[in-house]
Amino acid sequence: MGRVSRKIGWLAVAAGLVLAVPGCTFRELNKNQKEIDRAGRLYITIEGEPFEAHPVYVALVREPEDDMAAVTVETYKNLPEIGPAALRAPSGQYFVVAFQDVNANKRYDHSEPFAVYGEPTAIDLWPGRVIQDLTLSMDVPVLSGHWSPKQFQDRGVKLSDRVANFGTKITLDDPRFDREVARTGMWKPAEFIHGNNPGLYMLEDYDPEKIPVVFVHGIGGSPRHFATIIEQMDRERFQPWLIYYPSALPLQDLGDYLQTCLHRMRPDHGHHHYVVVSHSMGGLVAWAGLRAHLEQTATPYIDLIVTIHSPLGGMASAAAGVDHAPIVMECWHDLDPRSDFLKSIYNDPLPDNIPYHLFYGIAPDQAPATDPPTNQGAHAQALRGLDADELSDETVSLNSQLHRPAVARAAAIHGGLTTHMGCLRDAETIATLNRILATNADRSAE
Repeated sequence: MGRVSRKIGWLAVAAGLVLAVPGCTFRELNKNQKEIDRAGRLYITIEGEPFEAHPVYVALVREPEDDMAAVTVETYKNLPEIGPAALRAPSGQYFVVAFQDVNANKRYDHSEPFAVYGEPTAIDLWPGRVIQDLTLSMDVPVLSGHWSPKQFQDRGVKLSDRVANFGTKITLDDPRFDREVARTGMWKPAEFIHGNNPGLYMLEDYDPEKIPVVFVHGIGGSPRHFATIIEQMDRERFQPWLIYYPSALPLQDLGDYLQTCLHRMRPDHGHHHYVVVSHSMGGLVAWAGLRAHLEQTATPYIDLIVTIHSPLGGMASAAAGVDHAPIVMECWHDLDPRSDFLKSIYNDPLPDNIPYHLFYGIAPDQAPATDPPTNQGAHAQALRGLDADELSDETVSLNSQLHRPAVARAAAIHGGLTTHMGCLRDAETIATLNRILATNADRSAE
């Protein structure tokens, strides 16, 4: 009975914490979420037969202000081949431009197939507008005098700030990684986006001889949380890449963003092996990104995924927020243990060539008599008789960290006596991670 009362007490505390958030914070969250929801969406299918196997670039280009003005690419995607694409952008008037990069030089050349939609009248994206079933055919001749990618190039092309931070070089001391900015991504996601903060950043110039390790932070966090791990990683073999995102958004949207970041980096860097290392809620973002990656990529180039102290089975506090908060943060719906997201994210088996390593931990003052288990076979026996809902790393319950569907997908499990944030500075955790990275690099080189 005592254990049951403690569980009820934890849920009450979680609900109390949610309700203790100032009302003005929830009003800001509501305002920001509504602003993001007002973005227009286009669902496009690219058609054409002559060069089906070649990559396709498709972009939303803002209508120029005058005949001499440069054009702005508001957003774009590079697809592995002809097929569907989804684009999202703020209100405005746009052309849709697509071309096949037949010679793989990452720019349009005169002989390459292309299509333009919106000329002579640009598409008007107003708040919340969704355009379905838009088709661009690269088989249809374009009349002379109509817009073409070459005409856009001649006028000059610039990227919107919204898509400029793919491969931007930065330091971990950059002010955009400050705690106040990171929390803006949690409570004011639209403000975080407008501040030109999201992106996939690099700490050094790209080196094709080094394997990119993509670090995925958790809710309200920033890449700075990985500073100690990055300091102690083998920088002769690996290069750290840092994804930064507004953590209030739905987890599959954030996973799609992770996949978009990786895919946009490939044409410029061309690496064939990526490692994803994630912490806390970032583990679920990594899983969502891997799902998008496997759906969208004919030959996967992520070849290792690591989650560290992640709420793989959700959070009771998120469920309390969904049930009691005046405004519900969108990611809370997915973090709710009852969510459809968590019911489906582990459904598909991982390919044999993408190992998954799961790190979990228990706060030192909760240490059981036995050492934390380090593999699937040992963990059930070692934890028998313990209450996995009451044990935690001070943030995530042991039960959620060792969520059975995720454990079933793991190539190895690594346990430790450390707290939720302490794990990112824990010598044993970092040493184990470095061994995993080295082993995986050796495997990839074979």
